[in-house]
Amino acid sequence: MKSTFILALTALSLFLSAQSERLSIVQYNLMWFRTSAPCTHNQSATARDGELETIFNYLSPDIFIVNELGANPSNAPFINSSILNKNSNRYHHASFTSNGSSLSNMMFYDSSKVVLYDQDFIEKDLSNNSLVRGIDVYKMYYKDPKFSLGADTVYFTVITAHLKAGSTNADVFQRLDATEALMDYLENYLHDENVIFGGDFNVKTNSEPAFLKLVNYSNAPNENFLDPVNQLGAWGSNSNYAAYHTQSTRSAASGCHSGGGLDDRFDFLLISDEIKNGTNKVKYVPNSYSTIGQDGNHYNSSVNSGTNGNVPSTIADALYDFSDHLPVRLEIDITKSNIGLAEKPLEERVEYNNPIQDQLRINFKIELSENVEIKILNLTGSVVFEGSLEAGSKEKIYNTQALAKGIYLMSLRSMSGEVITKKIIKK
Repeated sequence: MKSTFILALTALSLFLSAQSERLSIVQYNLMWFRTSAPCTHNQSATARDGELETIFNYLSPDIFIVNELGANPSNAPFINSSILNKNSNRYHHASFTSNGSSLSNMMFYDSSKVVLYDQDFIEKDLSNNSLVRGIDVYKMYYKDPKFSLGADTVYFTVITAHLKAGSTNADVFQRLDATEALMDYLENYLHDENVIFGGDFNVKTNSEPAFLKLVNYSNAPNENFLDPVNQLGAWGSNSNYAAYHTQSTRSAASGCHSGGGLDDRFDFLLISDEIKNGTNKVKYVPNSYSTIGQDGNHYNSSVNSGTNGNVPSTIADALYDFSDHLPVRLEIDITKSNIGLAEKPLEERVEYNNPIQDQLRINFKIELSENVEIKILNLTGSVVFEGSLEAGSKEKIYNTQALAKGIYLMSLRSMSGEVITKKIIKK
């Protein structure tokens, strides 16, 4: 009986008003999107567009941050209209900011769920010199269904950067300049807030100064970023981190693709401790972080070599063809407003007969000011009865002769989102 009761509670949860909204966030390097400099693509722009569409549809992210968008400001509107919104008009994009090259960043987002509240661009280091590549900052808020009732606004910030590539001392210091500028920005403008930082970091070890600045910021330790999978180490050419490598999707270099197979962890999504712990109504979903196309069995080989245990073959092929990086993904839960629960307590107003025989009689001490939905489930999780109680009513009688004897779960849900669940017995 215990296991079937748990099953019924699980099924019932599908009908109850969710207390949180789950959002997925994907970071992806688009590898010189719609540009031929400084390399030549193996495939036509149209073919690559189709591959990006295949990958995007497979992932269906709510927020999509990208690097190497290209230098043309029309690329973001093109992706929106020709790839992301083929079957809807939900996706919007941020304003274009130029990094001074074809390595610009961008964010696309599902406008039915979130709003771009503000946008900023970090382009100077701490000495007021221009960064080699700027950092894009997007402040978002969740579109709570109860805004009209006065729901609090839940904010979070998504940041993306493409740090300087290369292994020279100059490259190392340019990456450090960028992360120093970012952490200083957080300390001054995003103190103790919900922040996600993603991008192509081009670091091969967690001991590089640029990465240490992110995870061990001595000026303000409470601003430190966290690796959701806690896999810090010397990632480059290290098979111990095969399950987290994001570059390169090909074993042999070709066109714009670098070679060497999957042996570097360049692409990341890091989170603030506020998101890790859920202290500001935004919480990382445990075990949701993943590298798309990475099954841990393709170290130093192509992503579509043999069988890929992480994605279907069509996706592995698209990842192989489109970019030399793999996307990374995580999920967050946004706490919804509980407006209505305290103001309209069904628990205190509803009365009903229990056990029941041929009738279920529901009475309200005060007449309803809104419609209320009723569902009854049996212990296998199936809905056996559903109906509604109309605003203005004080009593409703339902015929329950057809119900078999036994234990059921009854759910009442108001239009404002309040839910109560009761166990009832049919004799």
